[in-house]
Amino acid sequence: MVKLIRSKGVGIYFITQSASDIPDEVLAQLSNRVQHALRAYTPGEQKTVRAAARAFRANPAFNTEEAIMALGVGEALVSLLDENGVPSVVERARILPPQSLMGPASELDVAERIENDEYELKYRASVDRESAYEVLVRANAELAQRRQQEAEAAAAEKQRLKEEAAAARAAEREAAQAARAAEKEAEKKKKLVQQATNRAASSVVTAVSHNAVNAVTGGKITSASTITKRAAASALSSVMRSGTSSIIRGIFGSMK
Repeated sequence: MVKLIRSKGVGIYFITQSASDIPDEVLAQLSNRVQHALRAYTPGEQKTVRAAARAFRANPAFNTEEAIMALGVGEALVSLLDENGVPSVVERARILPPQSLMGPASELDVAERIENDEYELKYRASVDRESAYEVLVRANAELAQRRQQEAEAAAAEKQRLKEEAAAARAAEREAAQAARAAEKEAEKKKKLVQQATNRAASSVVTAVSHNAVNAVTGGKITSASTITKRAAASALSSVMRSGTSSIIRGIFGSMK
């Protein structure tokens, strides 16, 4: 994992009290080393000190193993890469502590630094521009509203077509009923005329028969005008009876 990370140009720092905490395959890849004091009182601790000393490039000026155990507060053994990427010999050095306040800065110091900053004028006024999130939220809301309106319009159009179809079917039924009623009425009138004609013909035939019998027996003979009037009266009577029956049926319902 360390090889993969370092191959991408990323630096890694390992901080531990003992070099033995780091695996040898990782320790071998470390270039810059800063080693603080180690104390060895047992054979195992002395072995750890020797391993830490051998990890440095030796300096003929002092014994690295002895120097590790003799380091004081603020001292360390340091070995860094030179300009050619070669580890330098180990050197005994003093560590310069951070020259800073280990605490929060005062309000006066913060205000002074803000006022003297070159970007203070540029960023003095807070600008809350419309973010991409806000644009997307508004676009999604408009899209949802448009889809709802389209759905409502489609539902209204569907309902309108349904109502129009129902009205058309009702109109067709009414037209069919009216046509059937007209046909029945025409048929009734035809039957009425036929009945009146039959009655008038029957009256004429009866009158002519009586005249023939009376002519033989010497009885009274009915004139042609009288026969015609009687036939017309019979036809009119038939028509009036049928018309009256139709009116009564229309008012009180069909009667047999």
